[in-house]
Amino acid sequence: MEKHVNDLLTKEQRQLLKQFLSLVDNKEVFNLTELEGFLFGLVITPDLIPINEWMPVIFGEDAPVFKSEKQIDLLFKSLIDLYNAYSDAFHNGTLKFPFVIEKAEDISDEFINETSDWAYGLLNALRLRPEVWYLDYDFKDAPEEIQEVLLSFAIIHGVVYPEDARYLFRTKNGELSDENLNTALLFTFLPLAVETLKKHGERLWKIKIEEMNKEFFDFNQKKVKIGRNDPCPCGSGKKYKKCCGKN
Repeated sequence: MEKHVNDLLTKEQRQLLKQFLSLVDNKEVFNLTELEGFLFGLVITPDLIPINEWMPVIFGEDAPVFKSEKQIDLLFKSLIDLYNAYSDAFHNGTLKFPFVIEKAEDISDEFINETSDWAYGLLNALRLRPEVWYLDYDFKDAPEEIQEVLLSFAIIHGVVYPEDARYLFRTKNGELSDENLNTALLFTFLPLAVETLKKHGERLWKIKIEEMNKEFFDFNQKKVKIGRNDPCPCGSGKKYKKCCGKN
């Protein structure tokens, strides 16, 4: 199985993160591949999700048991550094689906297992902000652009939960289709599904950044126009020069 050359983890980071993930002994803790998919999903989601919200998802219900404060600091630094690397790759256009699928023969059992793990991490990140991915929409009533997002989400869900994927592909008679065919179709469509969600995230991030820049510009414009004898905008009732304008 081949990965893209722009792997964002160094050999040292991989070893260190594996050690941290092994600090929790339960079925809910992510493995390294799931963590990679999770970080991918975090950075394409057009919202700044704080680390205290997403780190517990990585480890599950049981918090890791650390040997020292130094170990805690090292974990936080490792996760933040890796998050920033993913975020930088996303915003400069180099973040890619990490697996190469060129032909049906590439879809081996090993490939299915690792790619499913990656998609599981991705799915967990996307579910932190379901409203961003229109998960409350009815597919039939949604505009075409939103239908593409919902279908992409459904494909990723089907990769993670193949028992549900049978309902994505039906025969002309409405019967459930062949399971092996479903698997091949899902993994063939997976790169496009991930790219569709990434492009959707890029569009929303662009809008979000433009709105933030406009608010900042408007705020500074208002600051410039406040006269020294005008009422202070903080609402104190005093003149600006005797309130916030004193400094």
